[in-house]
Amino acid sequence: MNAAGTHTALSFQLFQSLTMPGRHMPVLSCPGSAQAGLISLCFGKSPDPGQMSFTLAQLRSLEICLEEAEEKARALSEQLAVSEGTKSKLLKQVSLLEEKLEALIHKEASKELYEKMVLVKDQCIEKLQAEVKASQEQLIAHKLKHQKTVKRLQTDLVTAKQEAAFTVLELNEKIKTLWEGKPAPREGNLMEEFPGGLPPVEEGERKISLIMELSTQVSLQTEKITQLEEVLEEKERKIQQLEAERRLDPSQEVEDLPECLQEIPRSITPVVSDEDL
Repeated sequence: MNAAGTHTALSFQLFQSLTMPGRHMPVLSCPGSAQAGLISLCFGKSPDPGQMSFTLAQLRSLEICLEEAEEKARALSEQLAVSEGTKSKLLKQVSLLEEKLEALIHKEASKELYEKMVLVKDQCIEKLQAEVKASQEQLIAHKLKHQKTVKRLQTDLVTAKQEAAFTVLELNEKIKTLWEGKPAPREGNLMEEFPGGLPPVEEGERKISLIMELSTQVSLQTEKITQLEEVLEEKERKIQQLEAERRLDPSQEVEDLPECLQEIPRSITPVVSDEDL
């Protein structure tokens, strides 16, 4: 390259370095004559050696400043990259915190709904427990009533057995008296009408009729006793059934209540109705 081209290139580099801070001119790599020509072009005249050395020192100082500026620019670029990374991490953290906040809000709403459901179920359980308690009290009352009824039936049965025993004894005495041929006390009036006694045929018929009547009375008494015993056995079976139902564990029934709380019965049907009494 000729001298004119070299001077032109160096002049352009000097212009760029002075007008564009991001670029630097390789002044130190140029020959001394080229630098001198460049300086003469910049100043429009041939400088003296002192001025030239001063200008070169300024150029070197400018070059050092440019290098420092470039270093600072690189450091700032690195800091900017780090800041961008930190910003990205912060944005991710903000997104996670927003998701956690939404989850907490949803959880709080679910908690309120759950508390309301628990409150409603507790109220239902209390209501059912009150109804169970009332049913148990009613069951105890029916049981006491049954016990009284059973005692009364037992008393009636004992009385009926005693009466039947006395009746059987009386009937046996009457039958024995008839078979022995002795007149019964109630036959006195008839014997007075017939002093000579009854004809054998009529007397035999009366004995048979009386025996049949007495046998019928004995059968009726026996049937009555059997009926009373059957009624007593039925009452005892009902009492045993009530006691078996009463011995059921109430806690197990309470544990099963939450599964059927969606449909709460309005009332509990008594275990024993008045018709069974």
